[in-house]
Formats: sequence, C-alpha cells, structure tokens
Amino acid sequence: YMDNPLPFPNLMVLQEELKDAFNITYCKDGTEANHSVNMKWTDSYELGVPVIEEPLHQAKSREFEVFAGVTIAEMTANHIQKLVAAGADPRLGRFMSPEARKDPRLLVVHIQSGTYASHVLAPGMIIEKINGRNISNLGAYRSHFVETFFRQPQSGDASWQLETDEGVIFEVLFKEAWDHQKAQIRQSPQFSYLVTPAVKSVVLCNQIEQLLLALKEKNVNEVEAFLSEKFSSLKAAGDTSPEKLRELIEETKEKLGPNLGVFQAAEDQVSSSVGGV
Repeated sequence: YMDNPLPFPNLMVLQEELKDAFNITYCKDGTEANHSVNMKWTDSYELGVPVIEEPLHQAKSREFEVFAGVTIAEMTANHIQKLVAAGADPRLGRFMSPEARKDPRLLVVHIQSGTYASHVLAPGMIIEKINGRNISNLGAYRSHFVETFFRQPQSGDASWQLETDEGVIFEVLFKEAWDHQKAQIRQSPQFSYLVTPAVKSVVLCNQIEQLLLALKEKNVNEVEAFLSEKFSSLKAAGDTSPEKLRELIEETKEKLGPNLGVFQAAEDQVSSSVGGV
C-alpha cells in the first residue's frame, strides 16, 4: 500500500470479517479526522422505503393488512416500479429518490372490487392518517386497529377513516366492516388471508380480557395480577403483536396450574363473542 487514495470497495477487505473495526483517516474542508468503523450492515442504514432484493428471505416485505376491502402494505421501491409500470399515478416516481424514501409510508396495494372502497381509493394511493392520527408503518396501524376495536362505544358507531397524502378521505363504520370481514373468514378457507396480524391481535386481546374476568370471578388473584400487569405493559408500549400476546397467554397458562379450566372457559367465551377467528 503506497499511501494513495483508497477505492471504496477496498474497505471490504481490510479485515477478515465485516464486523471487525478498522481505522480510517478522512479529510473534509481541509480538516483531517480519524474514525474507527466496520462494514457490517445494520437495519439503521435501511431507508424507510427500501429496495427488496430477496422477498423470500425478507419476510417483513411480504406483510400486509386488509380491512374494509382495502389492502395496505409498507411501501417499497418495488411497489413503485410495479405500480407505475401498470399505469398507476406516475407521480409515484418521486419516491424513487433517496431523499423521498427516508421515512416509511403506507401504500394502498389492492382494493376489493365492488366495495365502497373501490369508489374512493385506488392502488398507489399513500395513506397518511388513520382516524386523524399520523401512521406510517404496519406496526402503528395494527396497534391503532386494536385500540379502535376496544374503544368502540356500545352503539357500535365508531368510524374507521383513512386519509391519503392528497386529502382523499375513506370512512366506514368499524363494527360494520369488522362483522363483514368476520363473516367472510367463517364462510370459506379461501378467505383465510383476511386473518391478518391485526385481526389476530384483536382476538388474542379479547381472549386475555375474558381470561382476566374469569380469573377475577374465580379469585385467582395472583395470576390475575400477573396477567393484568403484563397486558397493561404491552398495551402501553403499543406492542400487541400476535407473537407477544401468545407468549403472554402461554406464560399465564403455566402459572394457572390446577386452575387451567379457567383458561378454557375464557377461550370458549371469545369463540362466541369474537367469532372464532
């Protein structure tokens, strides 16, 4: 090495493994500085709207949510290319620049034909707000979906409102849309795709709520306190994913021991009240 400028690709072979750090000296505006770096990729480098190279190995890129006839996914550069090629709004092309792809966004990727949504929304539209709240990723979508389900008034007139970045508003009654989707799921296995993570979270949260009531009724106080505390923590953190909820349910079942029948009674109650999704 003759102390010449180092081509960037050569940084990849300065150490045996990408995770191993090495020292570099760089000059900017006439000032030299030293840094210790490595070449290992981390998620923090990923753009909010990424390019998906291997969908089979990037499970998150295949996630979606369906409700009220609207299928929503986190935007990727792949979506933009496919939609523009299929004749969607060419202005979507603006999201191919790195600056526009910095933050994640929710994208309408499909609309069920014949639904009210098909007269208001279209594939390629960007969802900016849900019920007036800025939401830009599926995690926040799912958390708000669960929150909306459990905050419905007894009259069942809570709304589910989607607003695009251009101000187009789609609004339906949440309970009406939920009941329709529940009926489709129970109608045929071909609608199993409608059992999305958000729907699973609602069912599991309902199961935990029923279990808490059953534990209180049977005076299983220690287990009730454990479940209540853990469940409240998950809701406060906005982490009501099916995986976390199932893990909590399994922990609670282990603590029930001889009172396991309480769990079965709560599960039966959920099957009748939520629909056995």
